[in-house]
Amino acid sequence: MLAVLPFQNLSDDPEQEYFSDGLTEETITDLGRLSPEHLGVIARTSAMAYKHTNKTVIQIGHELVDCRGAIITRLRICCYGQRSEPLLTQ
Repeated sequence: MLAVLPFQNLSDDPEQEYFSDGLTEETITDLGRLSPEHLGVIARTSAMAYKHTNKTVIQIGHELVDCRGAIITRLRICCYGQRSEPLLTQ
């Protein structure tokens, strides 16, 4: 089971929020198409509920996958696409 947490808009422009939301949605969609019989991807609506949360990745993982063990990677990409930072792989 894989959860793609919402990308953050790290620009100073709130008008760019659609870009980070679009990246989240496209990543979920593309991963979901890879091998649906072998790789489950948490739905966008479930993942987007954590967009502005202060919960840790561990807490979110427990809530989303019910402690069954998931690979959770949270990426931060600035508006220029130059920085990605995986925070946790479990």
